[in-house]
Amino acid sequence: MLDLPTKLIDWRCELEARCAVKNMARSYEITVSRDLFGCVLVELAWGRIGAAGSRLRVSFQSESAARQFVERTLSRRASAPRRIGVEYQLVRRPERSKCGHQISNGVAKRAE
Repeated sequence: MLDLPTKLIDWRCELEARCAVKNMARSYEITVSRDLFGCVLVELAWGRIGAAGSRLRVSFQSESAARQFVERTLSRRASAPRRIGVEYQLVRRPERSKCGHQISNGVAKRAE
C-alpha cells in the first residue's frame, strides 16, 4: 500500500476513506517520533472526519519493532475495500517550512 522510508523517526502518514453513497468519511493518521528516553513512539488517531475520534500511543524499544507495528497497521488499512467497501487514500497536506510558512505550489504563505 505505502512504502515506508528508511528512517522512520519523524514520519507521518494521513489516510482517508470517503464514499458519499455509503455516507463514509473516515480518517486514519500514523505518527512516529522518539521520546525523551530514546524509545520510539507510534501514535495512531482514527475516526470519522470532523469528529473527535480515538487515539492510541504505543512505545517501542527499537525502530525495527515500531516498523513492524506500522507495517501491520498499514496492511490492515489496505484490507479496507474488502472489510468496509472503501479504499483508504493517502492525503497530501501542504508542507510547513521551518519558519512557520505553508509551502504549496512554490508559494509560501504565513501559517495561521
